[in-house]
Amino acid sequence: MAILFIVALATPVQAAPPAPATVVDNTRVSDPDSGVAVNGDFTRVFFLPGSVAPVLNIGRTDLVYQGKLIQARAFMSATILFQPALRAIDNAHFVGSDDPDPSTNDLVAMRCKAADPGELQPRVASWPNVFTFATSDLADLMVYTPADCPTPDLDPGYPVDQRVYCKAQSFSDQANVMVPLVLQNAVDTGATIFQYTGTPFEADPRRTTGWGVLSDLYGIGWGFSGLGYSVENSFLVSEGGNVPLTAAQSLEQSVVTEYLVMNVPLKDADCRCVRVRPYNKRDTSLLRWDRVWNVGKLDPDDGHCVSRANLP
Repeated sequence: MAILFIVALATPVQAAPPAPATVVDNTRVSDPDSGVAVNGDFTRVFFLPGSVAPVLNIGRTDLVYQGKLIQARAFMSATILFQPALRAIDNAHFVGSDDPDPSTNDLVAMRCKAADPGELQPRVASWPNVFTFATSDLADLMVYTPADCPTPDLDPGYPVDQRVYCKAQSFSDQANVMVPLVLQNAVDTGATIFQYTGTPFEADPRRTTGWGVLSDLYGIGWGFSGLGYSVENSFLVSEGGNVPLTAAQSLEQSVVTEYLVMNVPLKDADCRCVRVRPYNKRDTSLLRWDRVWNVGKLDPDDGHCVSRANLP
């Protein structure tokens, strides 16, 4: 008598995707000792005229003072928050950016996965972190020390960058059980710095306001909240640029975790990057970040962002 053996083939059980709350939470965790973000996978998308020189760094390299880049750090986002793929322009809108002229601007998409967190030194883009950065970066760029601050609030007769330095280095982030009060302390300090005026910033004499100094140092725009989230749709070309928002709108549109990272060469931070020239419906096509990583290997000669005919 034949004996029939039935072998059940085990079907692999796929792990359930993590809950969105966990995903977002993981993007905001920092090392308790260094303050460096634990997340190690970052993206950046922006638009620039085709006449602009090859992209070699994460941020701007065209402003230099005494041999040092004025833009010390640049904004990046957590890659996982843009997966599955979104339209390229949606990536930009979520981080408070837009394409001023899709018919002439190149689109630049970069992704960085530095094995050594020290290369990028990523930190959540919060006001307390900005104050820490401004203290160290202005000390490095302009050789300021606490001795240059006879009082925390220098008058407008001082260079505006010195006023920013002194206010930032005097900030004290005190714990309180009433969260609105600790946030008020940070936001009030940031708002004060934004509105500072003074004699011109020696490194960039066009700048005579505190916001202008932060713009040079970090690319901070008027839509920066300092809460560690970029404010979606805070800059839209279709609405004339910077969009007037209420507090309710600003908080509702704070969706994507944003970081400030060191403005280093792409090749030094394990980055890959594509630069895509204009073509019909480019900005409304999907931007696949895994494909950016696969096809965005840097130019082997100098490490600049490679040109591609189409979005990955």
